[in-house]
Amino acid sequence: ALWTFVTLNLLFRDVHEVFEPGVAADLAGGALGGSPLAPWLALAGGAVVEIPVAMVVLSRVLPWGALRAATSVAAALGVTALAASSAVWDPDDAFFAAMQGLGHAAILWTALSPLPAPRPGLRLRAASRVGAAEV
Repeated sequence: ALWTFVTLNLLFRDVHEVFEPGVAADLAGGALGGSPLAPWLALAGGAVVEIPVAMVVLSRVLPWGALRAATSVAAALGVTALAASSAVWDPDDAFFAAMQGLGHAAILWTALSPLPAPRPGLRLRAASRVGAAEV
């Protein structure tokens, strides 16, 4: 759920930015912020979006140890990309960036927190075909 939250905020920020005056025309002309839009920059932007999307899937299939490591690296990359994109922010950019930052902080806190101790008498059973557990 947290990775979905981060992904949606990232995408909504980008979509919302297109409606700012002049941005759509710049993009159509192959520029971003008055500078030419290099192919590697477009690729980097795609990777920034793809990392949280991939983490939605990986969080369901990786074992706990690998998931903890992958989550830590992915969240750190997300925070780095968020900081790198902070050249000029208007209020709506700041809002979406704050939501992304809070999402990444919650993800890191969850990933780095120790697992809770099992409670006596607690049994888990499979609840569905996708491997969800139910108490």
